Amino acid sequence: MWKNTPVWLRSTLNRQIIIIFSLIVLLVTLGAFSALYLTNYQNQHFAWTKRRNAAQTALESVSYNISKAESELQYYIITGDSSYQGLDMYIEYINRDLKRFEETIDTPKQQRAADSLKNLVTMRMAMLKKTIATRQEAGRTEAQIYLTISKGRYYTQRLHYHIKRMQEAEMALLSQQESKSDSMVTLFKQGSILGGILIIGLSLYAILHVVAEMRRRTRLEKELRERNDNKDKFFSIIGHDLKAPFNSLVGLSQLMLTPSANMSDEERKRLTEMMAESAQRTRRLLENLLSWARIQMDRDEILPVSFDLRELVAEEVEYSSNMAQQKKITLLNKIPANCGAYADRNMIAAAVRNLISNALKFSQTDTEVTVSATRRWNYLEIAVTDQGIGMAPETQAKLFRIEEHLTTKGTQNESGTGLGLILCKEMIERNGGQIWVESQEGLGTTFFFSLPSSSTAPGLANVNFRWNGEKGRTSHTRTLQTVKPL
Repeated sequence: MWKNTPVWLRSTLNRQIIIIFSLIVLLVTLGAFSALYLTNYQNQHFAWTKRRNAAQTALESVSYNISKAESELQYYIITGDSSYQGLDMYIEYINRDLKRFEETIDTPKQQRAADSLKNLVTMRMAMLKKTIATRQEAGRTEAQIYLTISKGRYYTQRLHYHIKRMQEAEMALLSQQESKSDSMVTLFKQGSILGGILIIGLSLYAILHVVAEMRRRTRLEKELRERNDNKDKFFSIIGHDLKAPFNSLVGLSQLMLTPSANMSDEERKRLTEMMAESAQRTRRLLENLLSWARIQMDRDEILPVSFDLRELVAEEVEYSSNMAQQKKITLLNKIPANCGAYADRNMIAAAVRNLISNALKFSQTDTEVTVSATRRWNYLEIAVTDQGIGMAPETQAKLFRIEEHLTTKGTQNESGTGLGLILCKEMIERNGGQIWVESQEGLGTTFFFSLPSSSTAPGLANVNFRWNGEKGRTSHTRTLQTVKPL
């Protein structure tokens, strides 16, 4: 899908920022168009209101001029004032006002009302003209009789009623338009507020997302640098520590191949044992190297299964029995029968093997190394305990950290790479467990690690471990309170 997309656009962050920016631009554009529409609508509303007000003014002027014309006519009928100028001036005013009203007409209904008004005005003006002629020809009495017979008052009331109805219709239109205008303004305000909130929200989301992504990338870069540093450190350790066993093998084999060397059978046996020990040490080093490499490349797939922990520990005790016999150390497997665990069996076997080897390395002659287990809720807590030289608090703080390259000679000057505990930590944590240590100088050391006892047990990521400098050991705290010995 992104094959032909520019590289800068392929990033998930870039795509999300572009989408957010596009939404913001869309909201701003919609807001601008809404503002333009509202402005245009308000201009139209202003012009329409102006026309309606003009219509109201025209109707009021028509009503006033009709009333004025009738009032002056009544005065003329009674007094016969010779200065009376007639209806022409008022007819001109009324026609002007009717024309102004017609200019404001927007609907057929208004046109019909205007036509009716014109007919009523024409009829009424004709009656008034007839009344003037009667007054001039027959006198006041006849003019008053004509006004009575022609129902002048009725038509006057009808005319004013019609004008009043038209004014009420105009007021209703004005009220309706004002209500519609208020609704539009309110809707625009609400839309503007909502749009502003969305824009601010999207902007904040974009900023927070960018910050989070930058932090994530910084963290990943830091992890990558740490991995590279660890890799360089690891290969530096391997390059240094592989020399010793290989130099020993080469030297011993050359010595045995020397024709002039007059060695007894006992000496040759001793050399052979030394070569075997050097080969065993080289094999363990290479096994750790391969295990670490697979873990770092994520190629060492986790294959958790249910297995008998006592049986696994028995196999590793047997594997380490030669080293224990050489140092006259008793290896005790105190794991009860039918003690089930759920993890990758090969990884846990390698971890137990390294911990037993580490315990033997730092144990004195005629002591014991014990492997035991305790059930805590649905987890197993396994302990590998020795009666060796123990560790100082500052030494414990450096454990499980490859950058420290902590190597200590054993009780019989056994050498090591310091990689065993690092591998144990990697493998145990990948199986949902944790590893920690408790030790005091001169009193021995116990390495603990936890494992799920069934496939339903969650990982132990929420178990918190802390360094207890006061007691000189690493302790652990957890929320689980139930402790059930096996």
